[in-house]
Amino acid sequence: MKRLWLGLLALLLVAPQPALAQARNLEPAGDWSLRQDSEYCRLSRTFGSGSRQVALYLYSYGPTGGYQVILVGQGLPRNENKARVANIAWGSIADAEPSMVINGRVGNQGSITFRTYPAQAGGRFTWIWSGTSDNRTEVPFNPLAQRLAISTGELDPIELPIGDMAQPLAQLANCEAALAASWYLSVADPATLTSQPELLNGYEVLRSLRWPATLLLNRQSLLFQMRMAVDAQGQVQDCVLQAPLIDQQDARLLCRDFTRVARFTPATGQDGQPVAALFRASTLLFLFD
Repeated sequence: MKRLWLGLLALLLVAPQPALAQARNLEPAGDWSLRQDSEYCRLSRTFGSGSRQVALYLYSYGPTGGYQVILVGQGLPRNENKARVANIAWGSIADAEPSMVINGRVGNQGSITFRTYPAQAGGRFTWIWSGTSDNRTEVPFNPLAQRLAISTGELDPIELPIGDMAQPLAQLANCEAALAASWYLSVADPATLTSQPELLNGYEVLRSLRWPATLLLNRQSLLFQMRMAVDAQGQVQDCVLQAPLIDQQDARLLCRDFTRVARFTPATGQDGQPVAALFRASTLLFLFD
């Protein structure tokens, strides 16, 4: 599906950056762990020890989409879901490029959230509510990478040796299939589709969404995850805000606005005919201080 980039400024390619300082290597403190919830599957692993320990969480909210990555640790900068820039790479710190992230906190620990996407992941949107940025707003995912590198203005470069991801990603894919089955949607198996549902008016949809007022007043940035069924006529039959957990009324408004305005080209099956299919919408909302 064609990627749709939205915002006040078009996303520009970032030129290669000067070499960064040597990264601190945080060795794994345990194996990968997989968890399935009602709306997501999550891989997690811890690295380092003591005050330098960092937990890596890789969330999937179902098949056909990208991943949400959250790093949590005492040594990470703490903030209130603010838009910031970090150098990130699935690889070594020498490969890192400036990327927009969300800097928050979990208890007394800092957190850094960013979106990453495998090949052909669709339904990814970015809305820059205030301010401008020339930096990329998501990070291409490399399933062959064996390290994750990151640094910020407040964080010296670190590298997490994630190792061979083939088995963890296979487990995650199985979890995604089970997750989608648990929703009992009358849709085709994503693996049988020759094309995914395509949103035709993404800019119009995002302009229509009524974001939570408290989020705008506090100038907080968030990553919203939504799922819906798009029938063979291109109509939305079901919409669920999967994350974040916000007031129920705000969640209903977001789904209502999306459903009211969205226009889709339906998915097609192996016979070339339109079929009902799952559509996932991942929307990054950035508000600058």
